[in-house]
Amino acid sequence: MRVLIVDDEMPGRQAIKDLLRNESDMHIIGEAGDGHEAVRQITEQNPDLVFLDIQMPGLDGFGIVRQIGIERMPMTVFVTAYSMHALNAFDVHAMDYVLKPIHPERFAACLKRIRQLKIPNVPAMVGAMTMVQQKYPSQILIRSTGKMDVIKTDDIRWVEAQGDYVQIHTRSQKQLMRSTMSGFETLLDPSVFQRIHRSVIVRVSLIKELQPMFNGDYKIKLDDGTSLSLSRTYHEKVLHCLNG
Repeated sequence: MRVLIVDDEMPGRQAIKDLLRNESDMHIIGEAGDGHEAVRQITEQNPDLVFLDIQMPGLDGFGIVRQIGIERMPMTVFVTAYSMHALNAFDVHAMDYVLKPIHPERFAACLKRIRQLKIPNVPAMVGAMTMVQQKYPSQILIRSTGKMDVIKTDDIRWVEAQGDYVQIHTRSQKQLMRSTMSGFETLLDPSVFQRIHRSVIVRVSLIKELQPMFNGDYKIKLDDGTSLSLSRTYHEKVLHCLNG
């Protein structure tokens, strides 16, 4: 099988290459370090199998699926650093997923499954890939020292970037989670949450007031009086959601 590896981090790509080294029926035809390069290679090289990282800056794994088109996507193995809570984000009946760090035994089981699906079941794949776009986790698991906290997605009000972390705001608490904004955004339904700034995501239904600023940005107020900045980069999408 002709294989393309997509991951924005070199160690992630190398780990898969190492695991495929002794698989005589798996031939790596290329690798991509970002979503746009992945779209180009999938389109031009038409691989049989793609190992696709979900969380990438810019065009992420889900965005690649949407841009290529569900029916035209090769057989795909999703790769994610998130634990089981994130797997509700997609249905894997027709393909598979592996969690980072990748364990050789799990990877071997994945390859066995892929070999059994050498002739893709296109309707099943279309159904599964459609689920990628439609399902999002109902709760998020946050690892911290000595414990694991669960936050229901319905309780999330807004999220802000804090260095290598995101800070999740609910009505009763704030929680830090190690994640990029782009990675965290993939866990949230875009019909419910929208990015209003490169460092802020908000539940759109909580927006109660928009105040235009002189530079084209807006100041928004939430139902509890919280004031946040809406940059002109995102205001059209947010206004569309508010009107929808």
